[in-house]
Amino acid sequence: MPSGPPPVCLTCEHLQVMNPDEPWLCAAYPDGDGVPEDIVLGNPHFEVRPDQVGTAVYQLAAELAAERPRSRCHRPARRIW
Repeated sequence: MPSGPPPVCLTCEHLQVMNPDEPWLCAAYPDGDGVPEDIVLGNPHFEVRPDQVGTAVYQLAAELAAERPRSRCHRPARRIW
């Protein structure tokens, strides 16, 4: 795998199996060749694709979402004009 940012699949709620020598499997790609290489290499999976099973798309894993720091700023942006 090329160097760069880690694949977004690593933080996805739907990732099921990730072994270095086997296809990565998830709810959208549960068998066969697994997650397509273009998604693993960084093409976002935010929309349903015709080659997938069901309607699962990238969703931040629940345990990671719970750990995200919350913004301290809850005010709307200020107009400058």
